[in-house]
Amino acid sequence: MINPTLVGVDLDKHSFAVCEVNHTGRVLQRHEFKRQAFASYLVQLPAGTKVAMEACGGAHYWARKCLEFGLVPRIMTAQFVKPFRKGKAAKNDRNDAEAITTAARQGNMRKATPEQRWIQALDQRTVYGKALVAIANKHARQIWAIWAHDVDYDPCAGKRHATQAETTAA
Repeated sequence: MINPTLVGVDLDKHSFAVCEVNHTGRVLQRHEFKRQAFASYLVQLPAGTKVAMEACGGAHYWARKCLEFGLVPRIMTAQFVKPFRKGKAAKNDRNDAEAITTAARQGNMRKATPEQRWIQALDQRTVYGKALVAIANKHARQIWAIWAHDVDYDPCAGKRHATQAETTAA
């Protein structure tokens, strides 16, 4: 068996379509795996194999798994994979996996790096949480501005009051 140099994966909720290609871009094999079988398949790949996948909710999880197994993950956005699909009528998981491998072989293809869990959790905050952070940041900026100018601030009056240093100097 010839070891693949690039594996394209179309991630789905329950099943994964895989397309293996060699260094010339020739398709070696195509597979379909369930979630658990896909994880054991990744373990069997030789270290250094590139695993390309379309960016989606689970892509960063699988990219981290690939890194654990010594593989090189490549995450690409769907807009860069779309031109390599064979046709609109032939949109299925198998053809998508092949399009992902073709797109990954392009030298100038922009790829995303796998995000760490804390970054993903931060991005998934609700609007309410983001609003609270924005308000806290605004208050922090106001406090730093007041301290930087060495003045007392009375939010009720909205006026600037002289500090102890300014009163004694006058």
